[in-house]
Amino acid sequence: MRHFFYFIISHITVLIFLLLELVCFVLIVNYNDYHKASFFNTSNAVSGAMLDAKMSVVDYFSLGDANRRLVAENARLRTRLAHYTHIIDRDTTGLNIPLTGAKYIFRGARVINSSVSKSRNYITLDAGADDGIRADMAVVGHKGVVGLVMAVSDHYSTVIPLVNTNFHLSARISRTNFFGSLEWDGMSPQYSTLNEIPEHADVAVGDSVVTSGFSDFFPQGMLIGFVSKVEQDANEGFYMLEVRLAEDFSRLYYVSVVENTQADEQIQIENSTYND
Repeated sequence: MRHFFYFIISHITVLIFLLLELVCFVLIVNYNDYHKASFFNTSNAVSGAMLDAKMSVVDYFSLGDANRRLVAENARLRTRLAHYTHIIDRDTTGLNIPLTGAKYIFRGARVINSSVSKSRNYITLDAGADDGIRADMAVVGHKGVVGLVMAVSDHYSTVIPLVNTNFHLSARISRTNFFGSLEWDGMSPQYSTLNEIPEHADVAVGDSVVTSGFSDFFPQGMLIGFVSKVEQDANEGFYMLEVRLAEDFSRLYYVSVVENTQADEQIQIENSTYND
């Protein structure tokens, strides 16, 4: 403490000078319009430069290449997870898990065009046949099911999403396994409708709605949304469930396209059986 006071006393003249300079500066800025404007312009320029530097740092962590790498890695992980889940479902011991022959393969893609305000909405992806994408492949987002690939060119593909009145999907209630048909009514892109749930089914608001697994293209148990309202259907004996969709279709950016490597085999055996 003694050294501190000694420093103050020995530099008292300089400190008083700096204090008076500060007071003068404040007075000039506060009582002179020209200097006030100059000061604020300069401060804004400095603030802008600091914000630019901040955004540069933020942009670094959200670079397109980095995002694409993360999407690709996520697709690989989802492929392995789907594969292991499929194998464990078939092998109740959970021990027979080969590392090859995955039934489902996930490929990352970026949404480059989409709509949510029409009755027949579509999504365009920046991946096509050259990237291994084919028609009738399932499309999922980070939170839930998105739709189905409809058309493919060499470098692009179009997707019919859940929020399209022509799209129907077999879905089930995860907790009780009752299943029905998911259909969009063309209204809010946040909600869809699950029909054909029998009246005796145990259904509650908040129940998870997932893919049934009856489709040739969608893996079983992928999240679609959550029951938000339970109503009696006009057809006596059935419920009509309002489902809050897990994916926000107005904010889709990266998705995964799902290939069922055994789809052709399943379709062939079903056609040969059911068409007889």
